[in-house]
Amino acid sequence: MKVQDMMRGYDYDLPLLDVLKNNEKDDNGDPQISVDRRVLAGATVGIGLDVAYLAITELQEAFTALASDVRNTTGYGEGYKDIEEILRDKNPYQMRL
Repeated sequence: MKVQDMMRGYDYDLPLLDVLKNNEKDDNGDPQISVDRRVLAGATVGIGLDVAYLAITELQEAFTALASDVRNTTGYGEGYKDIEEILRDKNPYQMRL
C-alpha cells in the first residue's frame, strides 16, 4: 500500500485540534503549548493543505523581502509592495495569520 493511499482519507485537522484543545501545564504551571501556537492552530483548522501552503509561503516571502528592504534602507521596496498587495487582496486566512 502506498503512503498516498493511506493518507487519502486522513483528517489533517486532527493534529491542529489537538494543539488547540491542549490546556495541559508543565511542572512550572506554564502551558505546554504556547498561546501563539494554539491561536495559529485555530486559524488553520479547516484550511486545505494547498491553500495554507501557498498563503504561508507568500507571507514568508513578503516578510523576507520586507526585512531586506529594511536592511538596505529602502523605503518603498519589493517587500513593502508585496505586503501591500497581500493586504489589498484580503485573503481571509492570511488576514487571520
